[in-house]
Amino acid sequence: MEPLIRGLNSENQNIRENSVFLLIDIGDERAVKPLTKYLNANTRAQPEIQENKT
Repeated sequence: MEPLIRGLNSENQNIRENSVFLLIDIGDERAVKPLTKYLNANTRAQPEIQENKT
């Protein structure tokens, strides 16, 4: 588990992405905080979709 969590901080994008997918797949609760922190820091904010009211 620890090597995958450390992988979230790798300089290599492939290692970071694979670590995310594997940690999610494994589903161990020890990964929740590190994954949440990583995803919050590395996910673009989605613009709000406004309905066109005419």
